[in-house]
Amino acid sequence: MNAAENANDNVERYLRDALDKLIDAVRTADGITLNKTWAIMEPAFVAAKKREQIPQQIRNILVIRLDDIGDNVLMSGFLRELRRGFPASDITLVVNETVYNLVEHCPYVNEILAVKTVLNTTYDEWLPYVKEFCAANLWGKNIDFCLMPRWDLEIHGGDFLGYLSGARLRAAYSECVWQAKILQRESFDKLLTHVVFNSPYAKHEAERNFFFLEELGIPVIERHMELWLSADDRKAADRLLSESGASGKVLVAVTTGGSHATKIYPKEQFLAVLREIYNPQTMFVFVGAKKDGADADWIVERLAKGAAINLCGRTTIREAAAVIGFCGMYIGGDTGLKHLAAAQGKPVVEINRESRDKRFLLSSAVRAFAAWQVPTIICQPEHNMGECRIASMCIADEPHCITQVEPREIADAYRKLHSGNAPIIAGNETWQPNFAEYIPPNAKKVLELGAKNA
Repeated sequence: MNAAENANDNVERYLRDALDKLIDAVRTADGITLNKTWAIMEPAFVAAKKREQIPQQIRNILVIRLDDIGDNVLMSGFLRELRRGFPASDITLVVNETVYNLVEHCPYVNEILAVKTVLNTTYDEWLPYVKEFCAANLWGKNIDFCLMPRWDLEIHGGDFLGYLSGARLRAAYSECVWQAKILQRESFDKLLTHVVFNSPYAKHEAERNFFFLEELGIPVIERHMELWLSADDRKAADRLLSESGASGKVLVAVTTGGSHATKIYPKEQFLAVLREIYNPQTMFVFVGAKKDGADADWIVERLAKGAAINLCGRTTIREAAAVIGFCGMYIGGDTGLKHLAAAQGKPVVEINRESRDKRFLLSSAVRAFAAWQVPTIICQPEHNMGECRIASMCIADEPHCITQVEPREIADAYRKLHSGNAPIIAGNETWQPNFAEYIPPNAKKVLELGAKNA
C-alpha cells in the first residue's frame, strides 16, 4: 500500500469512527442535534486534514438538493450559472433518488449521485446509510465547497449530508431566514463557513437560488429554467400520444394529483371544469404518478369519448415532461408537473389551496412557487376555512380549503389564457414585489469565495 492509499484509509477510519459515535449518541439521547453533531464530527474532520487549509482555487464543488421535482426544475438555472462561474471545476450534484431521472442528462455537472433521504425514517436509521454513502462517494473527493441552496426547512437531511461530506467550505441559507428554521435548526449556522441571509427582493424559489449565487460572488447572467430531455424521451411521448388518438388534437396537460391531500382538487369539481371548456378539437392529457390514475380514470370515463387520455403512471419524469411539451397549456395543482410545463414555456392555470390573504406571509407557496416566466392564472380561495384561518396553510387531512375554488373560475382562467390575455406573475423583468421583508439585524456579511479557476 502506497502513502496516498494509507492516508485515504486513515481519513475513512477517522470519519467512520466519529460517525459511529454520533449514531450511538443519537440512539442514546433519542434524537440528533446540530451541537452534538459538531462536537463529535469536527475533531474527526480536523484529524482527517479536511480543515487544515482554505482552498485558494475551487476545484471540487458539491451541490446538494434533496427535494422534489419542482424544486429541482427551479434549480436548473442555478446549475447553469454555477457552471458558468466555475467552468473548470468538478461539480457533483446529489439529489433525492426519486428525481434522478429528471436531472440524469444535466450538462452542467460532472457527476450525479442519487441518495435516500431521512424523510419517512429516523436519523438513527438514516445515518448508517449516510456513513456508507459518504465513504463510497464523498470523502475521497476532497471537496472544496459544498452548496446547499434550499431556503426552506431542510426536512430531507441535506444540511447534515452537506456537513458530513467533509467539504472545507459550506454555504447555506441561515437558520434565521424564517421562523420554522429558527425553531428546528438552532445552531445550524455553526456548521457553515458561508451564511446567506434573506434577500430584500427574492421571494420566489428561483430568485432565492440566484440570490444565493450572487451572495457568494457568482454572477447570474441568465434566469430561465431548463429541462434536459433526450430524443428517446420525446419519441416515447410521441408514441403514447399517437397510440391514444391524439394526432390532430389541441392537447391540454391536466393533473389531478398533489404531494398532500389538501393540494388535490376534488374530481367531481375537476370534471365540471373540463366539461365546460371541452370542444371536439381538444383532448385532455392526464399526466402524473400511478397513484393519480384512479381519479383520472374516473374523470375520463365521464367525459365524451375521445375527449381525454390517462397517462398517469405510464411515463418516467422526463417522458411526462415530453408529453407536456406536446401540449399547449397546463391545468392542475401546485405540482412538479406545473414546473415541467413552465420550463417549456407553457401557460399555466393553477388551482391552489392557499388563500389570497396569506400571500404576504414569508412562507407563502404561491409567492415562492408560481410558474416561472410564463403567463399564469392562480385560482385560489379568498380565505381559509375553519382552523386553517389561523394557520399559514390548509392543515386538514383531505381536500378542504381548495374546494372553495369554483369550477367556473378555473374555466374562465383557461379561456383568458387561451386568448393570450394573462400576466407573467413570476420571473418577469418588470415584476417587483410591493412589500418589505424583515432582515435580521445581526446579519453576518457573507465571506467572498477564493479565487476561481482560470
